[in-house]
Amino acid sequence: MKKLFLLPLMVLFFNALLAQKTLYVYNFSSYPIEMGSLATLPNNAITPGNPGNTGCQIQYPNLYGSVGYILPAGNTYVLENLDSATRFPFYSPDSVPEITQWLVSTSSTNTFSLNSTNSWLAYGNGQQFHYLKFEFENPSDSGGGNIGTTDYCNTGFVQDAIVSSNGSMAAYYSENLVGSITEYVIIILDN
Repeated sequence: MKKLFLLPLMVLFFNALLAQKTLYVYNFSSYPIEMGSLATLPNNAITPGNPGNTGCQIQYPNLYGSVGYILPAGNTYVLENLDSATRFPFYSPDSVPEITQWLVSTSSTNTFSLNSTNSWLAYGNGQQFHYLKFEFENPSDSGGGNIGTTDYCNTGFVQDAIVSSNGSMAAYYSENLVGSITEYVIIILDN
């Protein structure tokens, strides 16, 4: 009887150990993309129309990190930290390039810079991915934007699908929940 009681506890314990948040940017297109900045928002961010949020209001705290990287065609960028079960991977030492500084906004008048380790420790548990600012690098086409979750303030500022001006490239966003693992996935494709 004790074994039957311990089994669910062990499953919950090991499931918590494997929980993590990871961002994947897959560039399956024939051209590079320019990755600009990443933005997060609070886990408990309320959507427009919910009680207490009458419009598309900025929700605090939120963090911005500058990637400043050209992701070549056929390559992948991964932002992850396997050392935490619940934190957003602001500290992702294996990412190339690593984002070493994050801009933290706690209100409309209070913004400061914090290194990745301290951002991860102080804000990692309470944040989720919001968007990636990017541009297509196709010489015969143009476009880009902010791709990510549209669940918050869906005004066209952040989109879950973006097509280049001539329609030769497209970017798509999805959030996958697999058990206790959250995967934020951006896929860039030729159209």
